[in-house]
Amino acid sequence: MANGYRGFTTPTISEIEQRVLSDINNALPGQNASIRFTPLNALAQALIGSVYELYGFQEFIARQTNVLDCEDENLDKWGNTFGIIRKIPTYASGTVTFSGLAASPIPAGTVVQSASGLQFATTASYVIGAGSVVANVKALDVGVDYNYSAGTSLSLVSSLSGINTAVTVISTFGGTSAETDDEYRARIKLRIQNPPMGGNKTDYIQWALSQPGVTRAWSYPLEGGAGTVTVRFVMDETYSNGIPVSGDVTSMQTYLNTVKPITATVVAAAPTPVSLNITVTGLSPNTTEVKNNAIAEITEMLKRKGQPGGTIRLSWIWDAISLATGTDYHRVTSPSADVTYTTGQIPVLGVITWA
Repeated sequence: MANGYRGFTTPTISEIEQRVLSDINNALPGQNASIRFTPLNALAQALIGSVYELYGFQEFIARQTNVLDCEDENLDKWGNTFGIIRKIPTYASGTVTFSGLAASPIPAGTVVQSASGLQFATTASYVIGAGSVVANVKALDVGVDYNYSAGTSLSLVSSLSGINTAVTVISTFGGTSAETDDEYRARIKLRIQNPPMGGNKTDYIQWALSQPGVTRAWSYPLEGGAGTVTVRFVMDETYSNGIPVSGDVTSMQTYLNTVKPITATVVAAAPTPVSLNITVTGLSPNTTEVKNNAIAEITEMLKRKGQPGGTIRLSWIWDAISLATGTDYHRVTSPSADVTYTTGQIPVLGVITWA
């Protein structure tokens, strides 16, 4: 249980126990409710548990009264008050290539699946042309796992006459996970602290963040000239490096065109990833667990600090590794200075060399 709110400290269960036993003993002179397995002690223990639970429930209620602490449906109510709707998980879609004998039909709803069993269905019927045909497919379930890169192999679930079993992905994208409380809370806070201004810099960031899978966004007024705004965004939970694919950019462009001021020219763009390679010397203890902890901390640092055209301070890299659980000592020998990126470039974790 938390420590309570300013002006009141929630008692621990030991403190409640002491109070209840003391009150019973004072009310019944000559009795001792502390003796185990007696009727008075049994009643005391039941009362102690109930009181402790009530304190916990009251503290839960107190947390729901403000956007900084509330959770689940109560956070949804706060968001809805400001017109900020929690992002739900979405289905991936895209294109694949079927091959086989010319004129062989592929019915709508034909199911293909990955090696891990994730399934897609064709959204229309197709006919093999000169040995192959490109077909649109949609995932049969939501989530980021359905986003596949070009060349990924799928296979028919049920054989079709004249159609080869192997199917090749051109691209599938757009599958996202549900927005967490922390991600949703951050958008609500941004909206509260930055009321809509009809198309200022922060408005574009809020619009971009409202789209499925988008975790970070930046706007750059006048980057393309007078009357223009460039919006860059990343999808950290959707892709390993967070960089959106062309289909995501197209979807973002379409959405921004519907909300932007009529006089503005908005350009949606994916940042250009640039690998940040790091050499760490003398890591101690030099174990796989500590290395993995360091990688996780560096990755989180890049999410917090990295932005298009920004700078990654050398001290941030040192600090990230120092924060890794188990780390006692290390030296960062490369890079040897702060790393600055040009317009549109964003750092992504490259190769870490453990020297």
